[in-house]
Amino acid sequence: MEKKKFGYLIQIVFVVILIGIGLWSQRHRVYKSSQTAFIMDTFFEVEAAGRITDLDAVIDSAFALARDYEHLLSYYDEDSQISRLNNSQGMKTGIDSGLKDILDKGQQFYQATGGRYDLSIGRLSDLWNINKARIPEENEITEALANTGFDRIIIEGDSIQVPSGMKLNLGSVAKGYIVDRVLDYLKDKGVSEILVNAGGDIRIWGSGETLIGIQHPRKERGEVIDKIRMKDQAVVTSGDYERYFEIDGVRYHHILNALTGHPARECVSATAIASDAETADALSTAAFVMPVQDAIKLADGLTDGWVIIYYMVDGKLERSESAGAEEFLE
Repeated sequence: MEKKKFGYLIQIVFVVILIGIGLWSQRHRVYKSSQTAFIMDTFFEVEAAGRITDLDAVIDSAFALARDYEHLLSYYDEDSQISRLNNSQGMKTGIDSGLKDILDKGQQFYQATGGRYDLSIGRLSDLWNINKARIPEENEITEALANTGFDRIIIEGDSIQVPSGMKLNLGSVAKGYIVDRVLDYLKDKGVSEILVNAGGDIRIWGSGETLIGIQHPRKERGEVIDKIRMKDQAVVTSGDYERYFEIDGVRYHHILNALTGHPARECVSATAIASDAETADALSTAAFVMPVQDAIKLADGLTDGWVIIYYMVDGKLERSESAGAEEFLE
């Protein structure tokens, strides 16, 4: 009888141990998920891992957050905060802290590029509508330039005054800003490894070193010209090969020099690396619209920002990079 009791006791202890192991494993299990949604007119991808049982639901909520920001910042949404500013007819208008942060970033790069990078470029971007494949008349460009100039915008505290006739277009920075907000949201929810990719605006956090390919600017999509190693950083590439039309052998793309009113011609691709996607997004466009050596100097003067630039010389593709950027190259 004593042996039977002892045997039962051993079985109970064994079952308790198994239950304990199961509970420990459940508590420490790492869940993984990869989801894609169509947001901001592009494919928005999130890859995540963490000890979160409802990870898919958390990512769904992150996509909902991205859509909320898109509604606030979209140039093409008639009800967005930006559209309301563009229709304010020069009246002072209140803005939230997120938009204030974006405008501060825009002002930083407006000044650093001597006005070539400009968030008040809306009138010009309307003219250079890639879908219409039309070269604007010079008088149209002159008129649009007269309604361009970030230095004419008045920002005081939580209010802004945009001159009548001027239109803000945050397309060169908003996507990066939203990528950062999505990543911050996922971190706050306890996700331990994150990759967010919004149509090439990429930010990685919590995982090991990751290899990212840079699209070859003169070959088919998917063919890379270089690879970079990243960890807990963001990378964004601006190029003349994504949105453009050609007339008489000349390529007209969507990245405009706000001083000339025409598509920038200094390079064909500019990749920026920074600790956050907002900075990388703005820096990649700023580098694209500047003379190559000026863009290198701009990045060299930043404590957090590197550029890798590809440009044509006598029909041959050349590469230059800012100090320290070679450490990222594979």
